Amino acid sequence: MATLGTGNDNINIDGATSSFIDFGGTDTYTILNSLSGDVTLTDNQFSTINLPTGLTITDALFLSDGVQFTINGNTVTLIGNPALYTFVFGGTPLDPTAGTPQTFFETATAFGTSVPGPGAGPNSASNVGEVREDGSVGVGPMPPVEPQETYVLTADTASVSEGATATFTLITTNVDPGTDIAYTLTGISAADISGPLTGIATVGAGGTANITVQTVADALTEGVETLTVSLDNGEATANISVLDTSVTPGNSYVSGLGGNGVVSAFNIEVVFEGTFSTAQRTAFETAADYLSSIIVGDIPDDGLVDDIRITAQVEAIDGPFGTVGFAGPDDLRPGSFLPTTGTMIFDTADVDRELADGTFAETVAHEMLHALGYGTIWELLGLITPGPDLRFTGENAVAAYNAEFASIAATDANSAFGVPVETDFGPGTAGGHWDEDTFTDELMTGFGGSADFTSAMTVASLEDLGYDTIFDIGMPSATMPQLGNFSAIGDKLVALLPTREQVAIIYLGYYDRAADPTGEDFWENAVDNPAISLSDVAIDFSTQPETLSVYEFLDNPTTEGVSAFLSEVYLNLFNRPPASVDLDFWNPVLIRAINGEPGSIDIGEIILAIIDNADGTDRATILNKVTVASAWTDAARDVDIDYQNDSDAQNSAVAVIEPVTDDPTTIIAARSTIDAFFSNYTSDIVSRLFYFLLDEDAELVDNPNRLNNIDVDGIRFTIGEGASAVDVELSDIAANVAGTHQGFVNALQPRLQELIADGTLPAGTTLTLDPTVTDFTFPDDGTRSEDIPAIVLTSGDGTRIEATGFTRIEEPIGEYDVYGRVLSDDKLFYFLLDEDAELVGNPNRLNNIDIDGIRATFINADGSTIDVKIESPEAILAGSHQGFVNALQAPLQALIADGTLPSGTTLTLDPSITDFTFIDDGSASADIPAIVLTPGEGSTAEATGFSRLGEEVGEYDVYGRFNSVTETFAFVELETSGTDNTLQIRNDPTMSHFPAYFSVNDAVAVQTPLVGGGGLDMNDTGFTL
Repeated sequence: MATLGTGNDNINIDGATSSFIDFGGTDTYTILNSLSGDVTLTDNQFSTINLPTGLTITDALFLSDGVQFTINGNTVTLIGNPALYTFVFGGTPLDPTAGTPQTFFETATAFGTSVPGPGAGPNSASNVGEVREDGSVGVGPMPPVEPQETYVLTADTASVSEGATATFTLITTNVDPGTDIAYTLTGISAADISGPLTGIATVGAGGTANITVQTVADALTEGVETLTVSLDNGEATANISVLDTSVTPGNSYVSGLGGNGVVSAFNIEVVFEGTFSTAQRTAFETAADYLSSIIVGDIPDDGLVDDIRITAQVEAIDGPFGTVGFAGPDDLRPGSFLPTTGTMIFDTADVDRELADGTFAETVAHEMLHALGYGTIWELLGLITPGPDLRFTGENAVAAYNAEFASIAATDANSAFGVPVETDFGPGTAGGHWDEDTFTDELMTGFGGSADFTSAMTVASLEDLGYDTIFDIGMPSATMPQLGNFSAIGDKLVALLPTREQVAIIYLGYYDRAADPTGEDFWENAVDNPAISLSDVAIDFSTQPETLSVYEFLDNPTTEGVSAFLSEVYLNLFNRPPASVDLDFWNPVLIRAINGEPGSIDIGEIILAIIDNADGTDRATILNKVTVASAWTDAARDVDIDYQNDSDAQNSAVAVIEPVTDDPTTIIAARSTIDAFFSNYTSDIVSRLFYFLLDEDAELVDNPNRLNNIDVDGIRFTIGEGASAVDVELSDIAANVAGTHQGFVNALQPRLQELIADGTLPAGTTLTLDPTVTDFTFPDDGTRSEDIPAIVLTSGDGTRIEATGFTRIEEPIGEYDVYGRVLSDDKLFYFLLDEDAELVGNPNRLNNIDIDGIRATFINADGSTIDVKIESPEAILAGSHQGFVNALQAPLQALIADGTLPSGTTLTLDPSITDFTFIDDGSASADIPAIVLTPGEGSTAEATGFSRLGEEVGEYDVYGRFNSVTETFAFVELETSGTDNTLQIRNDPTMSHFPAYFSVNDAVAVQTPLVGGGGLDMNDTGFTL
């Protein structure tokens, strides 16, 4: 069995693995003609099923919630929610988007059948045979597909507590807006909700509708209930678990029954002996549910114990920073030796400290695994070797060790015989943990830390003990679910956020306002510095005069002022006073910090710690505030506001945050407030524009979407502001045949003088060629083109001018006619399209499943150059930008070691530098973080592309920017389609020199302010071709 994580995976279905279970992400499954065994695939996401050209399907059965294909006498069974899938007919294993996409219902039609209703028997295909790229199956073209109404109903969350609102989303196709869809609620009683058990959902303009159910927090103990919404037309159902909160928690908790969204056949009963705070209980419950998500199979009952009962205690052991806790089994099952009962004991001196820094849930999970038998029943099962070189010999763990830690195993002469086990630090550590020196940050080494992760090797070792886990020996290095994915006390909220949002949240916590652009830039650099921790930043913030003006307590902390201070913090962060449970937890933590007791946190960290441990509506509130604060900072940056000298801006940065709650509609209201405030600001005038024309030497012969200089006859721009702005075309037929950049400029001079003479343009307006400002592109062979000089338009009297494109004689502007980059003189920036932003209809754009590296030309101090590829086949499978960077570290170090690259060359991911593109529906993609190559030892480099396995590099795989170190230039990228188009503007405010991206789409213009540095400023505008 293979378990897929929350990333976007690309899987070939060939029969080698019999089962795939997906836990999230948008995945692609390619079914191969070489299928050699039966396969079951469970996926409830918007994934792609690729049916390549030539795939021969001899039978197909369709159900409302699944489909089964027969290939080579073997079956592929797809279950889950196939209505969310896209079936691609005629894709290739390397490009699953190359064929014809079909819905689940269209796919059934292609096979000569239909999808039955829920509960009905399967419908057999009447049309089978070879899959074709035009969307047909068998002989002859596919019959016309009649528009078919479809209904997909999903729950917005897996579970809610009593008293919360359960929300469902209905997505329809071919259903008229305004259509009323009746639904019925089952699984609960009328007393469980504040409304009827039936209702009407009205389909909106986008084909969607929301169904909300307000549950009631009653006093009846009912256990977990399943709320089911069923459409009365029988087309769709969806479920949410309603968690019982009607009674005070007892002295035990059972995992795998819906808590933390985990439902599992393996259940851990935690019995709490003594008094436990809510935060402490939550850590135990989170750890137990986490382990129930990894161990999924039931084991035989032993008396009254289902799987295992573990007693938890908190007592004094040896003081702070000593033994945090210990655990082990008490009673074992005969024969299997799997524990029936166990005990965990933790040191009072360490528990609250670890809760505050967010590591206690990890510690509990570690000790709970010992109670389950990790390290404690190895000898009984004969799974550990004697002698000085201790090894765990379980087959599954050894396979995972050699695959997951391949670079370590490669230098381990005994890697085939076992996993290295700790031999140092005496009883309690030696012989019962993975070796600390070998696996430093793994959860089950003898020493915990904030970077602990759960390896496939640890999960595999549980399989070796006799548990049924999610580990699949066929995929021994598959990424395992991590404890940090659970929304509980174990999450460190701030650390999970991108750098920019970390800065925003610290500003909110300590300054109670949105960040000003200058401050944001400064603190982003600090947070990105690996030598500075978030705690360091928080402590530094806590001493700033602005923080002390918000929280006078921090200037002179006293035990008497603790509760009042916590009340201020909670009101500022979460819009509510602290509850008694909050005060019970944080009061002693803060008092210990004031008294400087061993193991206490720094007083300056307290606000960060409170944010880190936020959950539920508190977490939603602070994240909504981050969204608004970031929007305010963006708007302030766009108008180049002088924050330090503008009291109105200072007041706005505070006031815009105050009304934001956990309700998403408060974000919309805040955005309107931001727009209204900044609409009164006017940016500095832009009086110079830069145009880039592809020279014939750089013409992309096979790609009509790129501009060349024989079909352009001029430039277009807007001069003036507001109602007085005038659209101008500076063109002449002679420019169309000029043949060179200087010839193009020369041909436009007579028309320029005419426009000056008739008053359209101010006197002194010039059009010149500046070969010192350049751009470049990649021709069809993947090599870098010659530099392209800038054509510069300068207004005579400083009047604002804005670029709107080029002009042609008899044809509309094509896509990507103007494009550009910002050049750093010491770094290269590469942008990889994430699968979520993949351009399905454009094969020229890069996606992260067919790229295995980057290419660059390094220029040495003596002027010599060397073309370099930094590549690895593992990069293709990385599935994320950070994974791509990680996969290239080994080949990078090898190139440094053999002298190809200078010492100090680095490859990193910088999420504070982003780019974006436009996906097929015309909307902007999510921001794409920069992969940064920094040459070492004073050398320089130029980007020359990406690399692929088994095929040539396609066009435009590298795109992005460069800039002059003395001036800021705007480069624009135009996209058009059809004949009625408008202009979109996009900027990258993270660089000191800001590139501008223009994109033309059929929709109404999205008008986003665009600001440049060094006097360059472009405001929003729209135009029609």
